[in-house]
Amino acid sequence: SPFPFAAAPTGSACEGQPLVLRSNVTGGSSPYFYSWTGPNGFTSTAKDPVIPVAALSHAGTYNLTVTDAYSCPVTASAVVTVNQAATVNAGPNQGVCAGGTITLAGTRGGSATSSIWSAPTGTFSNTGLLTSTYTPSITNGTVILTLTSNDPPGLCPAAVSTMVVTVGNATANAGPPRIVCAGRTVNLSATIGGGATSATWSAPSGTFSNINSLNAIYTPTIASGTVTLTLTTNDPAGPCGPVVSTVVVTVRPRSNTTQNITVCQGALPYSWNSQSLTAAGTYQATLTNVNGCDSTVTLTFNINPNV
Repeated sequence: SPFPFAAAPTGSACEGQPLVLRSNVTGGSSPYFYSWTGPNGFTSTAKDPVIPVAALSHAGTYNLTVTDAYSCPVTASAVVTVNQAATVNAGPNQGVCAGGTITLAGTRGGSATSSIWSAPTGTFSNTGLLTSTYTPSITNGTVILTLTSNDPPGLCPAAVSTMVVTVGNATANAGPPRIVCAGRTVNLSATIGGGATSATWSAPSGTFSNINSLNAIYTPTIASGTVTLTLTTNDPAGPCGPVVSTVVVTVRPRSNTTQNITVCQGALPYSWNSQSLTAAGTYQATLTNVNGCDSTVTLTFNINPNV
């Protein structure tokens, strides 16, 4: 190349963010051709290649060879840093009674070395403590608590996580009374509120698909009668306790009846419950009884020969 020719690669990134490698070429004659190599078998022929999601393993030495129009190569290298990202987790949402307090369960990691709690209302026993005690100042409603890490050195920003505190006495509604035929199931639809964050179903008989699901499926084991299902909330933090709501399930019976019919040979075929009978034997039909439930009718069918 008749002109002085040099290349200077650079690059840095935050973990989880794009890593952009840049080349600064001076001298030589265009067009230029680029060849990058680096950690983890990285190769590229782009001028400024991008690794979409940088990992800590992408840190290291990247080598760049640039060839100009005269096929003259120059080689340069750069040590690329990938800064570890900060992480925080404010923990699960919680419920609390008016006048109560909750113990928080935040966590942090990565390059975060400290963190601070904040909220629009209420107070913390220590805003810098992950397991700080929070005291709401409202008596009913929700408050969003925010946990923010420190801003670590390098390119990575501070991390933020939130959780919701629901303040108020626990409430529960097990839903309206239900009617079901024996052998069928009931799709429950309950609600909870206030400081309640979970609830459990119970009953003297029958089974639930999931006792902790508000929309559990209940299967009665009785053939007829009523069963009272009970929904009990958890005990929120503070002076109020759990609450209970019930729903009555009425189980209607299915019926089983028998019939005995005798006809003469000349009366065949004999029509019975949409069936055309031509031979003696036992037949069954499933109908709907006065309760709207299945009714099984068993027929003993007899044929007398013509005289």
